[in-house]
Amino acid sequence: MSDAPVTTPHPTDLHVGKLIRAYRLAAGISQEALGETLGVSFQQIQKYERGMNRISASKLFEATRLLQIPPGALFEGLEADPGDGFAEHFAQFFATPYATRLASVFTKLDPRQQRALTELAESMAPGQAEPVQN
Repeated sequence: MSDAPVTTPHPTDLHVGKLIRAYRLAAGISQEALGETLGVSFQQIQKYERGMNRISASKLFEATRLLQIPPGALFEGLEADPGDGFAEHFAQFFATPYATRLASVFTKLDPRQQRALTELAESMAPGQAEPVQN
């Protein structure tokens, strides 16, 4: 048995990892391709995305260049309570299997259709009492 202490990932590492995964999936980039760019294995990318390993500043910067996002995008929402805000919803959305297809189709709809689809989804969501107003 090992006497090494069991550590849990830091909340910031979890947050950044979730957003790396979400932006990677939204961009249609595989873990292998991101790993190639960063000079690490896809298993290391998995560890970054789960927050199990911290990503260095240089690799974080290179990842944001590949994902075509500003580096600060990976830290959005850290000031808020966990589970609140756009960054958390974004990460949860793009972690789902059909998110990229839905986002691609949604942007091709006219505003009236977008609203109708949004209202339909809200009516189907469990626990959604009333539509969210923009």
